[in-house]
Amino acid sequence: MDAGALFKRAASCDYPPSNTGSLVVRRLEDTRRVVRAHVPLLTKALLGATFVEDAIRTLCQADAQLYFYQSELGVPAAVAGLLIGVATVAGLGGAAALLAPAAEDGAVGVLLGLVLYQQLAYGRHAPVTSGNAGFLLRNACLAAALALIPATKRLAAGRSLLPGLPAPTAGTAAAWAARISLGSRVLLAALGLEAFVTLGPRAGLLTLPLVAAVALGFRTRPAAVALMAVFAVSSVAATPFWSVVGDSAYAAYTRDVMRFECVQTLSIMSGLFTLIRAQVNPLSVDAQLCRRKSF
Repeated sequence: MDAGALFKRAASCDYPPSNTGSLVVRRLEDTRRVVRAHVPLLTKALLGATFVEDAIRTLCQADAQLYFYQSELGVPAAVAGLLIGVATVAGLGGAAALLAPAAEDGAVGVLLGLVLYQQLAYGRHAPVTSGNAGFLLRNACLAAALALIPATKRLAAGRSLLPGLPAPTAGTAAAWAARISLGSRVLLAALGLEAFVTLGPRAGLLTLPLVAAVALGFRTRPAAVALMAVFAVSSVAATPFWSVVGDSAYAAYTRDVMRFECVQTLSIMSGLFTLIRAQVNPLSVDAQLCRRKSF
């Protein structure tokens, strides 16, 4: 083709067929594949974030923690120091081990034990704005997010929920995995009720349909995505720890409480993310609808 013909084709945008479109599609698929491969790691990193934040805060406020154990719980100083040290190591070590596939089973057990310990130690003096009931609900939601990991892997493979526990009998592993996933789904959805406290009654009423949809497993993935958005808005609106200024004891306490709630919400949101990525639970409305379509 001579130069004149090339110039005319360029001027009329009459280019020969190319594979540019297919190249873009392939690039998007490659990017999506890479992102999908790293999603589980990111999810577990967010899940462990609250334990890392709590451990770092405990180290930075060791004197205040010792005083709390002695004055509020009546624990001797030596025992209090030991408990604080063990809890700090467990939080940091468990969050780190959670990122390693070979160690995540043990990490889940350690972190679940730490959640229970924190509830027992701080339950009567809840460090959250929604009070003692809110602190209990948040810890239950965090435990539910952690429980989703073994429920979707260990039980589905016919192993016990956690190392050291008896394995399910033959034929019941999948059923137990579905039950654990159902309980986790309900608890994760229940945190949406906190919107009545953090965002007000109107926002709470608007959140109720999402809470019900996730709990029942109806349109689980879009409902969970929408509920994650509610959690994100709630965190920014109700716990803006970055906006608290001042060096007073009250300002420092307020900042710590808000930061704890904000990071804990991120960890709980990772449980919803796990729910979005998981297969359809047999104990859900979505599964019932799928069965009806198949007939």
